[in-house]
Amino acid sequence: MKRNVRGVLVAASLLLVASCSSGGAGRSDDGVVRVGVHPVSSMDPRKSGPIDTVYLTPVFDTLIERTPDGSVEPGLATEWQLAADGTRFDLTLREGVTFQDGTPMDAEAVKANILSAKEPGNARALHLSPVSGVTVVDPTHVRLELSGPAAQLEGVLAGEAGMMMSPASLTDPAAATKPIGAGPYRVEKYSPDEIRYEAWDGYWNAGQVKNEALVFVMNPDATTQFRALQSGQIDMYALPQEMKEAAQQAGLEVVTGPTGRIWQLTFNVGEEHLAKPEVRKAISLAVDRTALAQAALGSADQCVPTVQPFGREFVGHVDELDDKVAPDLAQARDLLRQAGHAEGFPLRLVSGNSGVQQAIAQIVQAELAKVGITVELEVSDQAEATRKSRAGDFDLQVNLIMAPRPDPTQYVVDMYLPGGVYNPGGYSLPGVAELLEDAQANIDREERQAALAEIVTSVHEDGAPTMPLCINAQNFAFPDDVSGFEIPVLGDFDFTRVSKASVAS
Repeated sequence: MKRNVRGVLVAASLLLVASCSSGGAGRSDDGVVRVGVHPVSSMDPRKSGPIDTVYLTPVFDTLIERTPDGSVEPGLATEWQLAADGTRFDLTLREGVTFQDGTPMDAEAVKANILSAKEPGNARALHLSPVSGVTVVDPTHVRLELSGPAAQLEGVLAGEAGMMMSPASLTDPAAATKPIGAGPYRVEKYSPDEIRYEAWDGYWNAGQVKNEALVFVMNPDATTQFRALQSGQIDMYALPQEMKEAAQQAGLEVVTGPTGRIWQLTFNVGEEHLAKPEVRKAISLAVDRTALAQAALGSADQCVPTVQPFGREFVGHVDELDDKVAPDLAQARDLLRQAGHAEGFPLRLVSGNSGVQQAIAQIVQAELAKVGITVELEVSDQAEATRKSRAGDFDLQVNLIMAPRPDPTQYVVDMYLPGGVYNPGGYSLPGVAELLEDAQANIDREERQAALAEIVTSVHEDGAPTMPLCINAQNFAFPDDVSGFEIPVLGDFDFTRVSKASVAS
């Protein structure tokens, strides 16, 4: 009950802010677009967290570019082809491109990047696991030698694994805060609170860039960011649902778009209780996903309740699982009895420090208490939460995951296979690896769908090591003098086309 009262008070305070100020007051056209964002964990694409993409796209171009609607087009590579026998993936590189330090962006640079990203411990290593070797054919042609099915490489090379870094920065620890890419902006200033990107004159497609600079203002608190938007300190913000009405009443433009992002709980199946499928199933049945979406994200339309990782727009979605979202406390308690835990047990839930993450964690804590599971909450900043995730330093963790990115099969690799980046407990289910090969051997959507749907269904029935909660839409708010922005369905943000019209101060 206290949570509902708090939500009313937050909404009331936001409406008061909206009624007392006008959108964009005091702003001027200085050629700089200021964006409110969450704190970053790393700007090195080999090591970045799952929601750090917004920081990377200004600096790094990808070998294959992904458009806002999720399709692909030429990027640093103008052509690519998967051999009919699946043994190689050939890329033709754009000529005359250099990195921001003047180094040529050629086949040797691509080889160095791919081999570095494959090194153990890097977050992209598993994404590139089918690549057994890299051959420089000539300066503009590079060949990836493949050891197994790799239809997913097109999507992989349109994501972080395809973000090319200057070879000199591959061994530089400063790459986490001072990255050097071949993209439209270079990092001019980095601090814990703010990152300033300057448009780079040497960019191969500089005519596309409509602003002089970007400034990312980092703060996990949504109310603080909203007030900064209201006062003109920032120009854009990914707005939580509960602030949407206040933003509209303040005269701000609000655009909403579907995404592949899901809120989920990740289970460390290495924890003795969570190693039991019955316990994982019981936890899933104990949580009212619709009530959670309403309380933590404003509505079940803003975050659509789900028990599966892929929305209807993506390959791998299983229609039959759409009816499985309702909670069942009686069945949850019965499963806990079967597992020998009728009296309950304690678990440690790790959460980032954003308002939504903490709200989800608190709701899960309250829901699991109904079936006797005592949850201890542990809140960390985003960088520390990412570290704990990869180190397996949690029992449960709240995560925001772009599940179909870079390819739906990668979610399977990361979450369901031993050695996966988000599978520290080593979850494994017989048959999944073989089905994954089928999905990765086919470019045809229908053939991929059959294999991926079987994986999703069988893992769900087994007691999945992840617990999807809801598929999150995204809102962006900005004054009416800001234009050129589209919400990317897979999180590949493009700020180059964003501009501000002149506003009198």
